[in-house]
Amino acid sequence: RNNKDFIIVLGAGLVDGHKVGRLLGSRINRGIAFYNHQIHKANKHAKLIFSGGQGSDEKVPEGVAMQQYAWEHGARKADTLVEDQSVNTSQNMQFSKQLISKVSNDSQPKVVFVTSNYHTLRAGILARKAGLDAFGIGAKTPFYYLPNAVIREYLALAVMHKKFHLVMLGLILVSSIALGILAWVSSR
Repeated sequence: RNNKDFIIVLGAGLVDGHKVGRLLGSRINRGIAFYNHQIHKANKHAKLIFSGGQGSDEKVPEGVAMQQYAWEHGARKADTLVEDQSVNTSQNMQFSKQLISKVSNDSQPKVVFVTSNYHTLRAGILARKAGLDAFGIGAKTPFYYLPNAVIREYLALAVMHKKFHLVMLGLILVSSIALGILAWVSSR
């Protein structure tokens, strides 16, 4: 829907410590595209929040580099904000929510987040945990990066829900042993 008050664009690391790379650029471009689409369709200017802190190998916070990139690609300066303290997706959501609370007069602002398509599910789960009622928009991921990214996301989801996965693995193991014993007993 074209009624969003805030568009959170999640960081993805900088190239050479200061440049927006292809993966991060696709996220920002997707956020700007939604921002422009909403202005065109509903004449509603959302605030773009560029969320990402400064890693040990980065010369500037990701959020600052993302904002600069967005200005160069058509976003209005007045419609951009920076969250520059987060170091992971969970913190992206928490700190962006805090920023929204500071600048919004609305008790229930309408929020959407933008990330890479492979990352949308986990980011959505983390948004809910942070208390953000937000849906995700996925940006296209370069094909060469996709296999590694999907494996990484799967492992991250498994770790997030490790109790569930351990219980399921235990049930599968117990069921397999029980079926093996039944097959062995019935073959005698």
